[in-house]
Amino acid sequence: MERHLGYIALNSDMNTIKGIVLDHAGETPGLGAEIKTDKFEGSFVGKTIYEGSDLVSIEIVKGGAPEGAAHAIDALSGATKTVQGVQSMLKTCLSYYDAFFKSKVAPAEEVETECNTENTECNE
Repeated sequence: MERHLGYIALNSDMNTIKGIVLDHAGETPGLGAEIKTDKFEGSFVGKTIYEGSDLVSIEIVKGGAPEGAAHAIDALSGATKTVQGVQSMLKTCLSYYDAFFKSKVAPAEEVETECNTENTECNE
């Protein structure tokens, strides 16, 4: 059974990836071993793991993630099984912490506004 190892750091919003470190013993140099490079790990930085309140994790897209994709990065050429393992690991492991992440995010503060006939643009 293949084992992927990794550490992920999130910003205080518990959504945006601050950094990630990946490892997998026995990967082929130049192929699967590329998951340990700064370039690949750096592609996760700034991506988000939630779509609204739903945990969606990160998709690793063969052929390239769409430009501006919030939850997707480009896959590594020639490392299909490795990136599938990383994607699966992230989705599974992050799901274990879903309730914890949500408990650490402060609810949005309610903003009180005063509306009257003179302020017709209020809350529009």
